[in-house]
Amino acid sequence: KEGDFSWQLSAIIPKSAFWGDDIKTFNRLEAKANFYKCGDNLYQKHYLSWSPIGTEKPSFHERDFFGILKFE
Repeated sequence: KEGDFSWQLSAIIPKSAFWGDDIKTFNRLEAKANFYKCGDNLYQKHYLSWSPIGTEKPSFHERDFFGILKFE
């Protein structure tokens, strides 16, 4: 369907996933990240990212195009 749309993503990542960091709290923490979906093996190929990526071909690991996550 074309036109206006919106979507929402909720993710629960345990603090233990950040084992290499000494994070005491996520309060006021900021991080750079991107979220993406690849449909490259589907009949109608498609790609989607939370933060726009300014490369000709999908390159989802380009840190220059990550967005800022602000934790409360």
